[in-house]
Amino acid sequence: MTAAGGSKQKEYNLLRGISHQGTIAAVQKILRKGEDMANAEFGEGITNYSNTHAKFPGVTPFVDHLARKHGTDSDRIYILDGGMQANTMVFNALGTQRPILVDELLYDRCLDTLILLGATVIGVPMNEKGTDTKALEELIKKYDPSCFWRNIRYNNPTGMKINMDNVYETAEICNAHGVVHHLDDAYESCGIGIDNADDEGPLDLSHPSMKKAVLVRMTTKEFSPSEKISWIACGPEAEISKRIINFATSSRLNSHYRLQAAFYMLMMNGDYKKHLTWVNNEFYQPRGASLNKGLDEFFNGFIYNKMLDASFFTTLWLKDASLDQGKNIVSTAADMGVKVTSGIPAIAPVDAENQPETVDANGYVVGISPTSRHSIPVLEKMKGYPVRLAPNACPGVTDPYKALKILRDAYDKVMGK
Repeated sequence: MTAAGGSKQKEYNLLRGISHQGTIAAVQKILRKGEDMANAEFGEGITNYSNTHAKFPGVTPFVDHLARKHGTDSDRIYILDGGMQANTMVFNALGTQRPILVDELLYDRCLDTLILLGATVIGVPMNEKGTDTKALEELIKKYDPSCFWRNIRYNNPTGMKINMDNVYETAEICNAHGVVHHLDDAYESCGIGIDNADDEGPLDLSHPSMKKAVLVRMTTKEFSPSEKISWIACGPEAEISKRIINFATSSRLNSHYRLQAAFYMLMMNGDYKKHLTWVNNEFYQPRGASLNKGLDEFFNGFIYNKMLDASFFTTLWLKDASLDQGKNIVSTAADMGVKVTSGIPAIAPVDAENQPETVDANGYVVGISPTSRHSIPVLEKMKGYPVRLAPNACPGVTDPYKALKILRDAYDKVMGK
């Protein structure tokens, strides 16, 4: 396809023939394709889409609660299982005929989804306040983008704090030009639902500029601090509001991880834009290296989410490791100088049939333990323990292959290999 500005954008074979015209049917078809691929890879019973409010007991009052809490309308809120799915829905609903703008220093795995769908991604310069608003307006006029996607806290190597006035200003610019203003990971970025002294928030959803905003991964502390459930709020006037599909997934068979894995499988042949590689080289250690290369050497036979070059982190399944063994491997690796985090939160979303242990008086989930009964069947099904390795979270380790080797040594030590 040829995007505005004359740049040529590669199309991806796995999505060829799927319409990107902004219809619910197109979104469903793409999601189903990912489901079919994951089914073929991991077995039956992956994902079950249905109406959220009918599927999960207590969701409707929770939606009403969120609306009251944040000064918005309940019909602006959609409950979803997982930020990747939420972002994918947004991108597919918008379509990829028009470019998408992102903050230049943004570095987030969800951008893989943009590239996967064939989007032309254009970086917007940043300054000490956040987005360079003058540059944003010039790029909007030049490229006629469909969306400006912001997320300047999540995986942000500069440590830059979000400035709420800058968010409102960029939203107003987008609204004036008919561009969807998309705030990803808004829970972290904007302090909604939490008290975070590091933020200048919380974001005011009743602010006039927010009427057309699309907010993704808005997990609130009273519902699920571990990001099991995400929600999208969007203005009724926004282009996206008529095109988003309202769905939920059954978590009985690890649906979140499997759908995510399916999308990663689709992404294997993609490549990043130059500004993403620049961010990696400029701010991340180790520089110019990818966790993709060499994985087979250190984790031969393991299941892992194979991500694109310059990836921030990847999810590895520690083969045959039980819950206790997996936790022990994480601890052992930390003692050896490599920080890995448990991947349990990504595989244990709320299950309507088997509610997590902690529920408040209103029936809202307030927490889910990594040792929850939700996690154990998933680990048994996958025959392994998921961990995430961040290359810049390895003190004293500048080579990702060395970090992987240390993690493998920790695995061998615990598993008696």
